[in-house]
Amino acid sequence: MDTDQTQPAVSPQTPAGSKFKLNLARTSNAFVAEYSIFLIGLTIVLGSLMWLVSVLTGLMASGGSESFFPTSLVVLWVAILSLISMPVTAVLWSRTNGELTTTYKGEMPRGGAQGFRSFWLVLSGLQAIITLAVAIYVPIAAAITNSGSVGHVLISTSLPAVLWTVLTLLGMFVVMAKPERRKHIRLCLWGVAVATVLLAGITYAWSSVAQGKTSEPTKKTPPIQAPMSDPYSDPYSSDPYYDMYNY
Repeated sequence: MDTDQTQPAVSPQTPAGSKFKLNLARTSNAFVAEYSIFLIGLTIVLGSLMWLVSVLTGLMASGGSESFFPTSLVVLWVAILSLISMPVTAVLWSRTNGELTTTYKGEMPRGGAQGFRSFWLVLSGLQAIITLAVAIYVPIAAAITNSGSVGHVLISTSLPAVLWTVLTLLGMFVVMAKPERRKHIRLCLWGVAVATVLLAGITYAWSSVAQGKTSEPTKKTPPIQAPMSDPYSDPYSSDPYYDMYNY
């Protein structure tokens, strides 16, 4: 009598801690790198636009009579950095969004990309809370202490703080939106690009004019010269005792 020597297949024992490695393996290294660079590029683009907003509101508050921020060359550098980061951000967003749709069914896989996104969202939420608090607190403090014009404070501090909050929330929407909302995300990215180009042109021109005004040499007024005395006048003619001895 032949006995069946076939033994049932035994599944290999899963070593401890492999679950975390398995979850991490679900996200390819290329996807983690591309998504991380996308978040960095988006931070640069939004940060550059926030800085340009601060420059413009500062020039508005000062009336353009002086260079409110560093020279126009710094504005040019920020604009070029943002314009270079924009296409990189757009391309990586398109690639990662497509992979989320086709490979991961629209859900962010567990791993490095998800962790970096969570960290980015926490920092962005904290920034939105702080900037909104500054926008409300500063004009109230100025009105209570009478330390300055409330209108000046609203333009120079509250207005840029509110715009910073809006841009931060816009970035959080781009990151958190589902891949199905590609149209809305694309419109947001185009809006940021157009706003950056416009503000860069305005702030560069305005800061150049303001810097030129402050760098103009002041005209030196000629020194006031005392009238020359007559060389033939008697130096002792004004002396009251001169006539007493003039025989």
